[in-house]
Amino acid sequence: VYAALLASLFAGLIAWWWVALLLRREFRPMLAATDALEAMASSGETIAPLPVHGNDEIGKLIAGFNRLLANIGERQAELRRAQQETATLNDHLSELVTSRTAELTARTDELETIVETASSGIALVQERTFVRCTRRLHEMLGWPPGGMIGKSTAIWYLDEETFLDVGRTLYARISSGEVDRREIELMRRDGSRFWARMSVHAINADDLGQGVVGIIEDISEERRAREEILKAKA
Repeated sequence: VYAALLASLFAGLIAWWWVALLLRREFRPMLAATDALEAMASSGETIAPLPVHGNDEIGKLIAGFNRLLANIGERQAELRRAQQETATLNDHLSELVTSRTAELTARTDELETIVETASSGIALVQERTFVRCTRRLHEMLGWPPGGMIGKSTAIWYLDEETFLDVGRTLYARISSGEVDRREIELMRRDGSRFWARMSVHAINADDLGQGVVGIIEDISEERRAREEILKAKA
C-alpha cells in the first residue's frame, strides 16, 4: 500500500514538474515581454515594439500589442505635425496682425494729420453733442482745444429757436441719406458772430444714433465781399 502511495505521489510530482515546465516554456515570451516593458518604463525610454517568438496565442497577443503601439506612434506623430502647423500658422497670423496694425496706425496718423491741418473745422456729433472736434473748429469758435467736447451744439447758435429749427430741418434731410448744406450765422464763445458754410451728413442714415459729421467753413470774408459787390451794382 505504501509502495503504491509513494509511486502515485512520485508520478504526481513528475506530472506537476512536467506541466510546470511546459507552462514556463509557453509563458516565457510573455514573461520576457513583461520584463522588457518594465525595463523600458523604469529607464524612461520610449516603448519599443516587443520581439515576437512564434505564432501561437502569446505571439499573436504580442504582435497585436506591437500594432497598437505603432498606431499610437502614428497618431502622436500626426499630433506633433498638427501642433507644428498650428504654431506656424499662429506665428504667421501674429506677424500679419502686427503688420496690418502698423499699417492701419500709419494711415490713421496720416488721416489725423490731414484732418487737423484742414482749413475747415470738422466735428463728430452724437445726439447734438460734440464728441470730437478738430483744433481748427475750436479756434474758429474761440474755444480752447478740447473745450467743446461733451457740450451741446446749442453753444454755436444765436438762440434756442434757431437751434431747434436747424435740428428739425437738418435731421429730416440727412435721415434720407442727403447732405444738409446751408449758410448760417454762428456765435463764438465770446458772443461775437460770423457767417459759416455748414455741411452735415449722417454716418449711417438708417441709424442716426451713430452720429453725424459736420464741416464748417468761415465765410465771413466771402459774405462781406459778396455784399460789397451787390452794393456796387445797386
